[in-house]
Amino acid sequence: MPGVLDATSPTSSPRSSTNQPLEMLLTDAAISDYLSAVFSADSSQGSLDAALALCSAILSDPATAHHSFPTLFPPLAKAASDKKSGTRRESAMIVYGALYESFIPKSPITEVLLLKETLPIVLDGLADKGAVVREASQYAIDAMLALLKEEALVVGLVRVLMTYVKGSGSKWQGRVAALQLIGRVAEKAVTRDGFLKEVMGRELETLIPVVEGGMHDLKNEVSRAAAKAMTSLAKLLSNDDVARHIPTLIKTMSDPSKETLQKAIHDLSQTTFIAVVTSPVLSLLTPLLERSLSSPQTSQDVLRQTVVVVENLTKLVHDPVEAREFLPRLQPGVKKIEDTAALPVVRSLAKDANATMVKAMKVGTGTDVPERISVDEFKRISGCITVYLEHFMAQDDAKRVAAEIEQWARDETLNRFGNGIGEVDDEHKHEVEIVNAEFSLAYGGMMLLTHTNLRLFQGHRYGLCGRNGAGKSTLMRSISQGKLEGFPSKDELRTCFVEHKERDERDMSIVGYIRLALEENGDGNISDEEIVETLKSVGFEGERAEMNIGQLSGGWKMKLGLAEAMLKRAQVLLLDEPTNHLDVSNVQWLQDYLKLHTEITSLIVSHDSKFLDEVCTDIIHYENKKLVYYKGNLSEFVRKRPEGKAYYSLDASNVSFKFPSPGLLTGVKSATRSIIKMTNVTYTYPTATRPSLYNVTTSLSLSSRVAIIGGNGAGKSTLVKLLTGEMVPQEGRVEKHPNLRVGYMAQQSLHHLVQDFDDAESAREGLGYRDLDVASIEKHFEDIGLDKEIAMNNEIGGLSGGQKVKVVIAAAMWPKPHLLILDEPTNYLDRESLGALATAIKEFRGGVCLISHDAQFVSQLSNEEWHIEAGRMVRKTSNGSNMNLSLPLDLNSRPGSSAVSLSSSTVSSAANTDAEDNNGEGMEFKSIKRGKKKKYTRAQLKEREVRRRLRYLEWLNSPKGTPKPADTDDES
Repeated sequence: MPGVLDATSPTSSPRSSTNQPLEMLLTDAAISDYLSAVFSADSSQGSLDAALALCSAILSDPATAHHSFPTLFPPLAKAASDKKSGTRRESAMIVYGALYESFIPKSPITEVLLLKETLPIVLDGLADKGAVVREASQYAIDAMLALLKEEALVVGLVRVLMTYVKGSGSKWQGRVAALQLIGRVAEKAVTRDGFLKEVMGRELETLIPVVEGGMHDLKNEVSRAAAKAMTSLAKLLSNDDVARHIPTLIKTMSDPSKETLQKAIHDLSQTTFIAVVTSPVLSLLTPLLERSLSSPQTSQDVLRQTVVVVENLTKLVHDPVEAREFLPRLQPGVKKIEDTAALPVVRSLAKDANATMVKAMKVGTGTDVPERISVDEFKRISGCITVYLEHFMAQDDAKRVAAEIEQWARDETLNRFGNGIGEVDDEHKHEVEIVNAEFSLAYGGMMLLTHTNLRLFQGHRYGLCGRNGAGKSTLMRSISQGKLEGFPSKDELRTCFVEHKERDERDMSIVGYIRLALEENGDGNISDEEIVETLKSVGFEGERAEMNIGQLSGGWKMKLGLAEAMLKRAQVLLLDEPTNHLDVSNVQWLQDYLKLHTEITSLIVSHDSKFLDEVCTDIIHYENKKLVYYKGNLSEFVRKRPEGKAYYSLDASNVSFKFPSPGLLTGVKSATRSIIKMTNVTYTYPTATRPSLYNVTTSLSLSSRVAIIGGNGAGKSTLVKLLTGEMVPQEGRVEKHPNLRVGYMAQQSLHHLVQDFDDAESAREGLGYRDLDVASIEKHFEDIGLDKEIAMNNEIGGLSGGQKVKVVIAAAMWPKPHLLILDEPTNYLDRESLGALATAIKEFRGGVCLISHDAQFVSQLSNEEWHIEAGRMVRKTSNGSNMNLSLPLDLNSRPGSSAVSLSSSTVSSAANTDAEDNNGEGMEFKSIKRGKKKKYTRAQLKEREVRRRLRYLEWLNSPKGTPKPADTDDES
C-alpha cells in the first residue's frame, strides 16, 4: 500500500505512518487509502479507529498538516452527501469528529479553516434520515465545542454559524442546531464573565439581526430555537436597567407589530438608566429604536419618547468608539424626525438629540482610527501570536517576539490613557473613604447625572441640594436598590433608605412590622426585647406602642423608619425628606441623633434649610448634571454660591403659582360669612380608647387663612377629614354651604393621584366650569408650576416628590374650589416652589386651611391658628389671642342635617357634600326659596324639560365662572 513520500519506504501502511520523520508528507494516495479504511470498516468503532489513524498521520508535522486539507475535504464532502449509502455518510461524520478532536488541540492554526470548511456539512448531517448519521454529527459538534479556545469560539465558530443560519440552502434541522450552538456559546460566555463575555458582547451587533431573522422562520422549531438563543444573548448585557425589559424586547422582535413596538419604547422611556451603556446594550436596542424612527406607523408621542431615549443612551455611552459604531444607524432617523415631525415639540427634541449624537461621534481634532483594541487582555497576546510564529522560527524565539509585542501593547496603552488611578486629596488624607463610584443616572425621558463621581467619607453628613426633579431621590433609591454602578454592595457597606411612604402593612403591629423588615434584610437574630427598647428610645411607648401601622400619623411613620435603620445598624443613612411631618421637638431629636453618631455617614435630601444648616458637614450640589462638593453646611454653601439662597428664602422670583378664582356661592355676599362649620364634634377611631377630637366647634369663610398647629398624632389630619366629609363624627355635626366646592390635598397626597369616578360624580367635580382641551389643561399645570412637557408626556410614577405634589395641588384646584385645605403642602417642595405657593395662597380669593410644621411658611400666611392638643382645640389669632370666647359661631342658619357623605372620594370632591341637594335642609341662604311643591301634568313636565335643556346649553356657552342656574319647581 502506498505510504509517505519516502525513497527508503515506498510502501508504508496507514497504521505505521505516525512514526515517520517530521519533514515527511502524506501523498494523495495515502490519504485515499486511509479514507478507504474508514469507509470499509465493519463497525462504527472500526471507522473511528481508522479516522484517528488518519489524523495522527497528517499531524506528524503539525506545521504542514493543513496542506492535506485540499486532498482530504472533497472526498469527505462527497461521502457525507452520498444518498445511496448511509454507512458512508456516517463514516464521513466520524472523520469530521476525529478531525476536531485531533487538530484543534494539536494544530490551533487550523481550527478556523477547519470550521469554515467542514461545520456546515456536519450541521446538514443532523437532518439525515438515519439515526446513526445524526448521532455521529452530534458527536462531532460536541467534540468541537468542548475543545475550541475562547478566541476561536467567537472569531471562528460563531461567524460560521451566522453564515449558515443566513444561508438559503441550509437545512432547517441544521439551523436549529446552529442557533442552539449560538445559545450555548452565549451561556458559556455569561458563566466565564471575562474575556469571552466581552468579545461575545461586541459580536452582538451582527449576531442579533441574524438570530432575529431566525425568529421569523416558517419552521416553528427554528423560530423557537432562535427565541431561546436571543434570550441567552440578552444575558450578555450586564445592564440591570435594560435586563428587566428583555422579555418585552424579545417579544417585539418576534412580533414586530405597532403595539409591541409602542410598549417597548414606552417601557424604555420609563426606565431609570444608571449603568454605563456599552456595545451589547446598543446592539440590542439599536434595531428597535431604528425601527421606531423609520416606521410610518409610529405616532408622534412614541417618536417623542424614542428621540429622548436615543439622546439619553448617547449621553451614557462612555466610549466614543462604541458611539461611532452604532449612532450612524440612528442619526438619519433622528434627523428625519427633526425635519418632518408634525409636532414642534417633537422636532425640538429631535434637534437636541441630533446635536448630542454629533458631539458623541466626534473624535476631536485628530483623524479617525480604523482599528481599535476591543478588550485590554494583554496576557492573551503572547499565546495568540506564538502559535503562528513557531512554524517559521525557533520556539524560544517565537515566545520572545510574542512577549515583546505584548509589552509594547501594555506600554502604548499606558502612555495613551494612563493608569486611571488618581491621588487622594490632601484634605481627606487621614479619613476613611467608604464610597468612590463613577456613574451616570437617567430616567428614560430625563438625563439626571452624566459621568459624575460620588465620593463619601465615614462620619460625614452630606446634604443633597438641587431643584425639584434633579434626581436627588432617584439617586438615593438607586443606591438602596443596589443599582448604582460602583457603589459597594450591602455585604460590604450596610445602607438603609429612610423615606416617607405609605406602608401596605396597615393592620400590622409596630413590632411585627419591624420584625418583618429585619428578616427581609437578613437581621432576623435581633430579639423582640431589643426591638422594643429601640422603639422606646424614639418615643414608641405606652399606648402608642400598641398601635397598628395604619393608626400612626405621618410624623410617627417617619420615626418608625428611623428606628428600623437603627436596628439594621446602618453605616450609611439615606434620608429622603426626614423632617416631613415631624414636629419641632422630633426634628430636634433627629438633629441630635445624627450629630451624636459620628460613625454613621448620612446622605440627606431635605427642603428644611434650618435642618440642613444644623446637621450637614458637606453639601453635594447638582450642577450641569454633575455632583459638585462644597465643604460646610448650607450657609457656607450659599456664601460660595449666592444663587443657592433659594434654599433659604420663600422667594418666588423664578417660579410662580396662580390659583383659579373660585366661582360664586349663592347667598354669600360677604367673604367673612361662614361657609362651613363644625358644632360640638367628637370623633374616636374604632380601635382607640379615647377620642382623637373632643367637642370641637369652629367655622371657615372665604377670607379664612387658618393654620392648624399641633404635635404628631394630636388630631390635625382627623379634624380636616371631618371638615371635608371623609369621616363622619360620632357626636356633633358638620354643615356646609350646599354648593361649596372643597379642594383637599391630604397628608398622603399620592393617594389622590388615583382617580376612579363615574360620570355623575365627575359632573359634580366642576367639569362644567373648565374647558377640557389640551391647551387649557397645559395652562392649568403651568399655573401650578409644572412644566407642560412633564405634565403631558411623563407618567406620574416617573415624577419627583415635588412634582407629584404639584400634580396633587393642580388636581385640587381644577374644580375651582371655594375652600382649599392643604395638609403638609410644603413636603417635597423646594424653596422657590414654596415661595410661589405662598404667593398664590395670598392672592387666592377663597378660604385656605393649612397644616404644616414649617413655621416660616405658616407665619407668612395665617391670620388665625387652631391649636390642637390631646384632642382639644383652641382658636387663636396670629398674635396669640384666644378666640374661643370672643367669636360667635352663629351662621344665621336653622339646624339641619349634617352635610357629610359616607363616600370616600380620593380627590377634592363636591360629591362628598350636599352640593346638589337643595332640599331645604342645612345652612340657610337668602336666595334659596322654598315653596309648596306643585304637581305638574305630563305636558307641563315635557315643557319643563325643554326649558331646562335650553337653559343648560345657554349656560355652557356663557363666560367662565357664570353660576349654573338651578332647576327649581316654581320656574315659569
